[in-house]
Amino acid sequence: MRSIIGLGLFGSIVSLGALLSAHHRFFDLLSHFRVQYIVLIALVICVSLFYKKYLATGVLAVCLAIHGFDVYRSQHAVEIAGTFTGTSIRVMNSNLLATNTLYDKHIDYIKTLNPDVIVFLEYTHDWDSVLAEALSDYPHRLRVPAHHAFGIAMYSKYSIFEGSAPFLVDEQRKSVDATLEIDGKLLRVFGSHPMPPLSPKLYEARNEHLQKLGETAHAYKDPMVVLGDLNISPWSDHFRQFVTWGNLRDGRRGQGIFNTWSTTLLPIEIPIDHILVNDHIRVVDMGTSELLGSDHKAIWADIQIRD
Repeated sequence: MRSIIGLGLFGSIVSLGALLSAHHRFFDLLSHFRVQYIVLIALVICVSLFYKKYLATGVLAVCLAIHGFDVYRSQHAVEIAGTFTGTSIRVMNSNLLATNTLYDKHIDYIKTLNPDVIVFLEYTHDWDSVLAEALSDYPHRLRVPAHHAFGIAMYSKYSIFEGSAPFLVDEQRKSVDATLEIDGKLLRVFGSHPMPPLSPKLYEARNEHLQKLGETAHAYKDPMVVLGDLNISPWSDHFRQFVTWGNLRDGRRGQGIFNTWSTTLLPIEIPIDHILVNDHIRVVDMGTSELLGSDHKAIWADIQIRD
């Protein structure tokens, strides 16, 4: 049992590298597994207490408190001033997985959930040929299919007042940007998918993408929602800096953690698919999908626009 306590102490201290997530890719990676740290540290504390290792218990408790506080502050609900009595609309973000062929399962889920606006990621030509025909309830679309994993599309039941497919870092990785008209109000919806930080170069590319996405959101003063697989969790300093600069708010606040990736590695599943809003929007409800053949769960939210 001493080895369990020793390994627990070592792992807990290493996990505190998450506090340095702004400074290195390794520390940024550590920041995404806060919930797992909390569970594992709590288990080791139980063992440590049973064997009356009080010094070890104290160190473990400090590590637990640090991770617990970070999760708490990411979930702390923020009161938004103003009245929200308008139409509630449902938005959804879904990383399809380029190699996924369970088309019918995904279509059935969409028809059951009945979102009003959907952003699709890893939107390939195969997915385009299927969804463009099956989702006839969504006549307003921006579609940028690709032969790689960075195709993207937006499907909407509401008319698109303005729409484009800009790129933020790399022309091969487009975003979708649309202004929708909803009961006389305009809502800007931006969908994006930065690179996963699998190497130092890709880590820098993701951070640059988030910075430019934040600049885009910062410049917009009317109702806006950002959807995407951002390849980052709410506990990374890069995420917090991006959200703060963009005047955005994590839709998860007060709703739940909602892990979305990876569905094939459930014990280490983390929340990297996001729905972010600015202060003109209130999140009423949120949830994730069942397993749909992708390595991501879809995430959805019911939102209201300020009167």
